[in-house]
Formats: sequence, C-alpha cells, structure tokens
Amino acid sequence: MHTLEICSESDDDELFVATIDNSELNTDEWTETINVNDVPINFQLDTGAKCNVLSLHKLKTICSHPIITKQVSPLRSYSGHIIDTVGVINLRCSYKCQDHAVKFHIVDRNVQSVIGAKTCEAMKLLKRIHSITQTSNPQETTKPFLPEKLEQQYGDLFTGLGCLPGTHKIRINKTVAPVVHAPRKIPIAIKDKVKAELDRMEDIGVIFKQQEPTQWVNSMVTVIKPNGKIRICIDPRDLNKAILREHYPLKTVEEVISQMPNAKVFSKLDATSGFWHIQLDEPSSKLCTFNTPFGRYRFARLPFGINSVSKVFQKIVSEMVSDIEGAEAIIDDILI
Repeated sequence: MHTLEICSESDDDELFVATIDNSELNTDEWTETINVNDVPINFQLDTGAKCNVLSLHKLKTICSHPIITKQVSPLRSYSGHIIDTVGVINLRCSYKCQDHAVKFHIVDRNVQSVIGAKTCEAMKLLKRIHSITQTSNPQETTKPFLPEKLEQQYGDLFTGLGCLPGTHKIRINKTVAPVVHAPRKIPIAIKDKVKAELDRMEDIGVIFKQQEPTQWVNSMVTVIKPNGKIRICIDPRDLNKAILREHYPLKTVEEVISQMPNAKVFSKLDATSGFWHIQLDEPSSKLCTFNTPFGRYRFARLPFGINSVSKVFQKIVSEMVSDIEGAEAIIDDILI
C-alpha cells in the first residue's frame, strides 16, 4: 500500500532555481526518472534550487485539464533574471514505491524539469553526508591484513640486509691499465659519522677491510642524504672504463603500465639498499677496493656507482618476479 508524503519548499519571497534551460542540462549526470501522475518524467536534480519546476507543455502531457493556482513568489535564475511562471500545482510523484505530493512551479516555456533541494531530500533522491567514518563490515569474514601483521609474519624480511642467491662477477677488459687512487680528505664535521657508517657496513657484511695489495683502488665518496644519514659510495670512474657492461633492457614506466591495463589496486615494494643484495665473487670484490682515511676496504656486495649495476639488478629482479602474475619491476621498485 502506498503512503503519501508532503514535500515542502522554501517560504522565501523570491525562489532561486539555477538549471532552467535545456541547454544547461548535462544529461549524463544528476538526473532521475520519476513518475508524475503515473507518467515518467526525466528530472534534473538541482540541490541549488529552492523549488520544483515543470513546463506547461510537459504538464499538459500529464494532466489534460490541470488546475493551476496563481503564485506570488517569482523565480530567479543564477544569472539574476526573473522567470515568469503560470502558477503552481500539486502533483503526485512516485519514486521507489513511495508517493509524494510535490508542489511544482509551472513555466510557459521549454525548460528542463527540475527537482529542488528539499524535495530531493524528502524523496531520498540525494542524501547529505555530514561526516565519513570507517566502520567494520559485519559480513566480513577476515580482518584486514595490517602492515604490522605483515612484519610479524615475515619478520626476517624487515630486519638485516637481504642477499639474493648466487654471486655476480664483474668482467673487465684486461688491456685497460689498473689505477690506484689515494684517499680523499673528508670534512672534520662528518668524520665521526663516516667512520660509524663504515663500521655499520662492515658489521652487516657489505664491506671488509682489505689488508693485501690490490691492482684497483677507488676513491671513497660520501653523500649526505636528506635525512642527515651518510651514504658511502665509490668513485669508479677509471674502473668503469675497464668494465665490460652488461646488456639488459631497462623497463620504462610506460612499458610497465601497458602490462596491467585493467589494474585498479596497487602496492609498491622498495628494496632497502637494493644493490647491496647482490653478492660479489672475490675477484670482483677486490676490484671494488676503495681508500679511506681509516684504511682500505672492499665491497663484498655490489656498490653504487658501477656502470652496469642498474642492468644487473634489473635482470635479477625481473627473473625473480617473471612467474608472478601482476608483478612488474623497475630496478629496485616492484609494482604489484
């Protein structure tokens, strides 16, 4: 059984209605078909309008002999123009099995049918959201897998320094003469920080102290990161001239995107000190010997600065994720 609800409107002396011409209507948005006296009419839902508007021509398709009451309050468009009306009439509007008595202002011109703010709310065409809060779904069978739970379940992945399987060999052109660089001076202000970082790198197995002579000795480069921490690199500009570079294509963002055109949810994994996950064989490690004010060290892991490092890392990670659907890697960033 249908119930009839009365839809009130503003009691202002002058009623504002923004959308009034067909040319202003975007038919793809904010419209709804409502039965008026059992005749389907397409309405523009206008939350800025203080009244409901219907053309006289449209009204005559609904009622053959409509009884229109004269209306004192004029209508004003968003441009400030007064819109002449024939009068007002109450009509029965049905929406989702609910009947409503709706007051319409009748205009004797070809205008878009409009439902105003109060009627939209009364007919539950629109609902005003005052605030948004996240609540649990009672139908949800499993709880969200939060980052802290990931760290608990896979704790070994979030501690220490990882190491990829196998070792990497740096191949060089033996016709290039080796070069030994003297240690560079470092500012006194960061000397303690540099020594602390060298000690840390030695503790986690990235570098080792080198006592025996080596043919190649590179300079040390210290980089101060935005967070104030020190990064130790080598300056292998002479060594790079001798290295036989790896040939492996580096992926671009466009290539990665093309592999997942329908993806909507993304996660990105970023390897911590990614290049250090690749272990060097001993001859390659000695090639990466470098001088410091505290003595000589050699990299046991692939250092930053080697000209083939990006392609070596890209090849290894790409092979690791090649059989995982929806996973793509750009050097040390893995997109899932």
